Amino acid sequence: MQHIRSKAGEIVTANPRWDRRFWNLQVTDVREEVIELRVLVTARDAAIVFDLRCDVREALLAFIAQEMPEALPRCRQLQLRD
Repeated sequence: MQHIRSKAGEIVTANPRWDRRFWNLQVTDVREEVIELRVLVTARDAAIVFDLRCDVREALLAFIAQEMPEALPRCRQLQLRD
């Protein structure tokens, strides 16, 4: 977990949208096949914090895909459309 937390810190602190007030990574749930992480960040306003959260989420997913791809979900659901 420390490896992901350190990377989250790098991602947040390098992002110009972050207002430098606060960030944190929390484990919010653990289930049989899922660990849920929450990255808390602050920004100047709601629109900027939304973009910052998207930036952080995308960068963490890229990091996990590259460094520990076995941690990503493998189960996919097929939705059929008429």
